[in-house]
Amino acid sequence: MGLHQTPLIKEQQLEIYKTSQQADILMKSQLGRHFILLQHIAKI
Repeated sequence: MGLHQTPLIKEQQLEIYKTSQQADILMKSQLGRHFILLQHIAKI
């Protein structure tokens, strides 16, 4: 049972890692956009 589960868990961990990386990139880009917006507001 344990041997059968390991490849699945490794695949799931890889998927979680991929999605978390994508989420991190998304967050950083959104934060970047908010920062640019804040800079524009500060200029006005």
